[in-house]
Amino acid sequence: ELFSYDFPAVAFPYPSMTVFNGSGGMEFPMMVNDGSTSSHAAAVGLTSHEIAHTYFPFYMGINEKKYAWMDEGFAVMLPFDLQEKLAEGIEPRTRNTQNYQSDAGNEMEMPLMIPSNLLRGNSYRLASYRRPGCAYDILRETLGKEKFDNALREYMNRWNGKHPIPYDFYYSFNDYLKEDLSWFWKPWFFEHGYPDLGIKDLKIERGKIKVLIEKVGKLPIPISLNIKFDDDSDLIIYKPADAWKNGNDEIWIEAETLKKIKTIELGNTKIPDVNMRNNRLNFN
Repeated sequence: ELFSYDFPAVAFPYPSMTVFNGSGGMEFPMMVNDGSTSSHAAAVGLTSHEIAHTYFPFYMGINEKKYAWMDEGFAVMLPFDLQEKLAEGIEPRTRNTQNYQSDAGNEMEMPLMIPSNLLRGNSYRLASYRRPGCAYDILRETLGKEKFDNALREYMNRWNGKHPIPYDFYYSFNDYLKEDLSWFWKPWFFEHGYPDLGIKDLKIERGKIKVLIEKVGKLPIPISLNIKFDDDSDLIIYKPADAWKNGNDEIWIEAETLKKIKTIELGNTKIPDVNMRNNRLNFN
């Protein structure tokens, strides 16, 4: 019901779905094989992931062996909202972000456009599940729920029962939105790179604070800056990932305040960042 009417809001194509207790986790048309789980939240996560495969790759004939991120990545991201509703405290976005950033940028991480059948082990899991799951969710947050959801439904409608390749995904979004999203597609899907923002400079003037944020890594990610004051109040300044769409590597963030600052912290648990050592300033 949530898949049909909430997100992606595409009518579930089968009259019923059978989930049986087997081993591991594997999707089939109208059927899911779930291994035993240790908690209700884990059962919700596993089952919703496998059922999400009904859309990717089955509703659309995706070649999951060649481009696993076209189905596994969406099966990671598609149930995020559903999982948060059905299993309180599961925090799927935080979990996937942490899993991705723990290995992002190391020598085993390959660009997503490298065919999945050439990857093994952690390289496969990073490219098929973790990085694309983050990429889709960041793009949805950047475009806004309505724009992203409508573009996704248009892509699904155009390619239902057909066999899209990655370029069909990119061009469907670009064409429907009348926007060139290459600033996002290129670094996230075609190139080596990792997510990393850092605080590069700070200026405090009369009633104003200015923080220079540097995009150290290549991937465009959102900016979330939390300024905490001595009275334990805080100010959060947020900018979506399109703050980097013009190819800039630095952005000044400004705020007006007369309060005494305790800490300045960059990022949050839902934004991947491989190096947190350049994300915090303390004022003691």
